[in-house]
Amino acid sequence: MSVQPNLPSRKRLRLPTEKYPQASWYFVTLCCYKRQHFFGKIENGQMIYSEFGVIAERIWTQMFFEVFQSENIIFQFMPDHFHALIYLEKRKSGADKKCADGYYENPEISNFIGAFKSRVSVECLRAHKQKYASVEKTPYLGKIWLRSFHERIIRDQRQYENVYAYIRNNPMAWSQRRRAEPIPGKG
Repeated sequence: MSVQPNLPSRKRLRLPTEKYPQASWYFVTLCCYKRQHFFGKIENGQMIYSEFGVIAERIWTQMFFEVFQSENIIFQFMPDHFHALIYLEKRKSGADKKCADGYYENPEISNFIGAFKSRVSVECLRAHKQKYASVEKTPYLGKIWLRSFHERIIRDQRQYENVYAYIRNNPMAWSQRRRAEPIPGKG
């Protein structure tokens, strides 16, 4: 593979000094492309899901249970982003080996997030096309997600409690900040 000198190099998403196979809590944030309000809106400090928000939440809970055999109750969809606290067990040897159903035996967080974003995009596009099936030309949906995601390893109980409170209070904080109105037709 040759490196083209005119192209900017991509920012590394993983810390080179971190030992990711260790059991840890991760604070994960995924953002919508151009911060569009795909997943719904906030009213009176409560998240009101759009059709895409319902799809994304259903996929998150299904995939999380299928892959990790546990429920992830610490997550919050917002109009234009998503937060979750995820606990990953210590990985066994042979991890990242694909199973027959297409999932990973003991996935790294990046594999899981990539699969989640892909399934949400496919199902939202399917719903969008179905919604406009009677229209001669379906309006362009565009991208749903930004290319990558943000993760932070939770190092201690205090940090865990702060992140947990941040996730839980995010809809109320959003209301107080009075974010911009959603893009018409997106939420």
